[in-house]
Amino acid sequence: MEIEKPEFGFGELYVEKKLEVYEEGEKVYENDSYSLHIPEASISPDQEEEYIAKAIVEINETFYPDGDLSAICGDIFPNQEYADGKVSAEWRFDSYEWISPEGKYLCTSNNKPDGSSQKVNAEVTLTCGTSSRLYSFPFVVKAKEENFKESLEKALNQTIADCETNTVMLPETVSINGKEYSLKWEDRDAFNPFYIVVAAVFLVILIKYELKEKTKRKTQKKRRTLELEYPEMVSEYAVLVGAGMSVRNALDRIIANREKKNVTGTELTTTLNEIENGVSEYTAFVNLGERCAIRQYRRFSSLITQNIRHGRALATLLNQEAERAYDERKNMAKKLGEEAGTKMMIPMFMMLIIIMVITVYPAFINMNI
Repeated sequence: MEIEKPEFGFGELYVEKKLEVYEEGEKVYENDSYSLHIPEASISPDQEEEYIAKAIVEINETFYPDGDLSAICGDIFPNQEYADGKVSAEWRFDSYEWISPEGKYLCTSNNKPDGSSQKVNAEVTLTCGTSSRLYSFPFVVKAKEENFKESLEKALNQTIADCETNTVMLPETVSINGKEYSLKWEDRDAFNPFYIVVAAVFLVILIKYELKEKTKRKTQKKRRTLELEYPEMVSEYAVLVGAGMSVRNALDRIIANREKKNVTGTELTTTLNEIENGVSEYTAFVNLGERCAIRQYRRFSSLITQNIRHGRALATLLNQEAERAYDERKNMAKKLGEEAGTKMMIPMFMMLIIIMVITVYPAFINMNI
């Protein structure tokens, strides 16, 4: 048995195998889950240098993708891995006053004068396998210049802070960058019917969607319950028919053994009622398959109707169908486990809408400045 090593850069591989140890043909040791540690494949020193060179190219492209290194006005990106994870990087800056170790831009209009800057030297140790190289380069961090909105907020906050009386007189003019601007203040409307209309429309859509989903969930729940109960019903039917009971008597016994709230029992009771009301057994079982609208019950209906019409060996066919049904239920259990993670999608979507409204609404309000 051969196990292929993971490609370089993908890390180590851990596998479990069944191990049996023999001495002169006699088993002396057995382990059903023996853990093996498979190291990643190695590469040559020349290949390591190639990956390091590729990492340097990636650093130049991704360190500050928004502009020139001589005028950085935002976050930088000192990644920990390059060349598809094959090269690890350890970063150091000679100053963390303007840039954090993680690359976050720390300059604001409150702590740095507009237009000021600082030169920072960056060093990164690049390691690939057994090879290592130190790569260094400078960059300049500049303080952002205030936009009109930031300057206006700063001037208004300063004017209000300088007020020493118990009441605040809102200014009628403000000076920004040497220019005078006149201000007009008005009380905001306490009630805006537009938002009520939007909320009502959204609520109606949400209610209609929830009602539709509720009906869909109810149908899916009934379908899955029928599918889960099917193997036991077929197996029980096969045992009773194999013991010599007729199709009708086996149906009576199965219904008697079912709980009143059992979905399969309810459908079989409907079939029995049809037979007692004069419907032929053939038609009643055909109606059962169509009413359940599930392939398993259509197969069961087909087996019963073929036995009624042609007299086929029903017990053997039902035993084969029972084995098939249990295999399908195992596959269904796996599928239900995979679908469990999607059940939170609707609440998460609703939370996303609420967060978006909370985030965007203040922005629309501030646009009226």
